Amino acid sequence: MNILVPLKPILDPAGMIVNRKAGRVFVNRENYMTNPADKRALEAALRIKDEAGAGVIVAAFGPDRSADSLLEARAMGADRAILIDIPSPDETVSVHALAALCHHLGQVDLVIVGDSALDTGASIGPRLAEALDFAFLGGAVQCSVEGNAARIIRRGDSRGRPDRASARPAPAATAHEADLPAVVAVTREGAQPRYPHGGNIITAYRDANAIESLSPADLGLSDSDLQPVAIERGQSFPPEREFGKQASLDDIASVIGHR
Repeated sequence: MNILVPLKPILDPAGMIVNRKAGRVFVNRENYMTNPADKRALEAALRIKDEAGAGVIVAAFGPDRSADSLLEARAMGADRAILIDIPSPDETVSVHALAALCHHLGQVDLVIVGDSALDTGASIGPRLAEALDFAFLGGAVQCSVEGNAARIIRRGDSRGRPDRASARPAPAATAHEADLPAVVAVTREGAQPRYPHGGNIITAYRDANAIESLSPADLGLSDSDLQPVAIERGQSFPPEREFGKQASLDDIASVIGHR
C-alpha cells in the first residue's frame, strides 16, 4: 500500500513582528515551516506505516524552500520525497498536479492531506478526491487502515451542545470509514508529529538523492492545467495613518475649553 502526503511550506508566524509604534507589520520572508495540519497528516501516514508496513511518499511544490519540509519528512520516516517544479501554485493548479502525480506513481491507495493551510484555504482534500474519483473523509483526528478500508475518528463538539434536530447531546467523537482508494483530511488536532532523530536529519541532508524532482512535463500537465483561477493584477494599500500628538492635561483642557 502506498500513501501520498502533500506538504506545504508556509511563512513562519514567529517571523512576523508587529511594530505598534510605527503601525506596521514586518515579515521575515526567509523563515518557512511546514503547514501544521500537513505535519499531522504525515504523522498519521507514518503511524499506518508502522502498523501495516505501507510506503509513505511526500510531495511539495517548488521553489527550493520546499526542500527543508521534504528532508524533514524523510528524516521522520517517509520513504520517498518528490519536489514538483511548479512555483507557488494556487489550489486549482495544486489539485491538477497532485492528481497527475497519483497517476504518475501508478498505485496510490491513500492520500492524507492537512485539512487546511494557515495561509490559504481548506479545499485541497475534497477537490483532490473529486479529481481522482476517490472517497473522501474529512475532519480526521485519527486515521487507520483496516482491511481494504480507511477508518477515521472525527472529534465532535466536546461541550456536548444539543443537536438541533434530535435535541440530544453531540457525541465526543464519531468513527467513519470508506473503501480504498480514499483521500483523508487531517485537522490540526491530529496526533502530535514525532521528532526526527538527529542522525536521520544528517543522513537526509547529506543524501544527494533524498529528493526526486518532477517537472510538469513529467506529469503530463498542459499549459491549461497550470493556469491559476485567480490572477494578481496589482496591489493597493490604504494610506498610512497619521501619528497622534502628545499633549499635557492642561493643553487638552485648553483645547476642550475653546470648543
